[in-house]
Amino acid sequence: MSCSIILAVIGSQNLDNQTLNSIPFPSTNLPTPADFSNYCTQILNGSLIVVFIPDSNEQILLSIRQAIEEKKRQFIGVFICIPLENPIIQDLVKVYNVSKTLIPYKIISTISEFLGFESIKQFDAARQENGFALEKQSNDFFRKLGTNHKSEPCHILLISLNATARGLHRAKQRLRNICSDLGGSEFNFVVHTLDEYIPRDELNYYDPHRNIYLNKYYGGDACLSIIDLSMMIFFVVGNLDTLNPWSEEFLCSFNNTTRYGRDGYLNGITFIADEFVRNEYLQDLFPRFGTQMWAVRQAIPKMLDDIKSDIHFQNDLLSIGHYLEHYGQIANIKIKKRASDAYKDTTAFSSNDQLIQQASSGPADRYITNIDRTINPQ
Repeated sequence: MSCSIILAVIGSQNLDNQTLNSIPFPSTNLPTPADFSNYCTQILNGSLIVVFIPDSNEQILLSIRQAIEEKKRQFIGVFICIPLENPIIQDLVKVYNVSKTLIPYKIISTISEFLGFESIKQFDAARQENGFALEKQSNDFFRKLGTNHKSEPCHILLISLNATARGLHRAKQRLRNICSDLGGSEFNFVVHTLDEYIPRDELNYYDPHRNIYLNKYYGGDACLSIIDLSMMIFFVVGNLDTLNPWSEEFLCSFNNTTRYGRDGYLNGITFIADEFVRNEYLQDLFPRFGTQMWAVRQAIPKMLDDIKSDIHFQNDLLSIGHYLEHYGQIANIKIKKRASDAYKDTTAFSSNDQLIQQASSGPADRYITNIDRTINPQ
């Protein structure tokens, strides 16, 4: 495999030491690729290079675009964790906007997925030895997901039910202002949207096979772990005719938490709106969103103006102002325990039991073949 296989992170000056330490690569002082040497530092692992580019000046963006288009180097991913005023590379494939907290996850999962598909190519070409070597590397990276990081908690998590991206952003800004007005200088309330926990390119779908990396990162169940990290959860209602693909998964996941069927901003979930919601939303609520969702019974949205003046919201918000760090510690303990329990479940059989089961069912599929080949990044 050529050393020209590169993964670039733009805006790396925003990454703190804790984030960088979550990436399982040894630091090196080896020279960087020549055309990036004035702009970046690198971490090298075997023949894969991760390049950290501290800023987004036009010259480096042009260099990246040229290298991708001319295929001088094979980029398996370019992650942007700062706003880009110049969209010179954003129309290219494998270029993603990512929250800085998700950079370790995207690096590890992208490399694991890339190596997995490369192993499939080797097996298809009857090069078994190369295939097994690449598959082992892919699995090694896969096992690193979630082993050396702590997820950040939030006071309030906003999840789009059927709101537009603009509507969700507007609701986030307004809610931040409301929290700031109520808390004053004493509190610094953290309000997150789902893209702080799930990369934006993965928010467009929910599929257990395609989300295998994300679930692994969050201890086996992304939805439950993100619920654990969120002190309050608000679903933002809009006027789109389709549900956000993740919203139904989160609603169903509440069945497996102590928040199931409970009232209140802290103990339950809240549906909010920052815009006029058509009557059809309320009239067709059950047919549109499915009667299997217990939460739709509570889904009459509250306007943000009403929430701001709600004494129950004020009391609940101020009661959690100083407890975010402690809450996050407990949540991360739960996530690690969930991961440990999931691992025990997969190793519950003795080796003899596994041999008997394999003999009766045939050879086990490689885990990589569980991933839909339609997402093979060619």
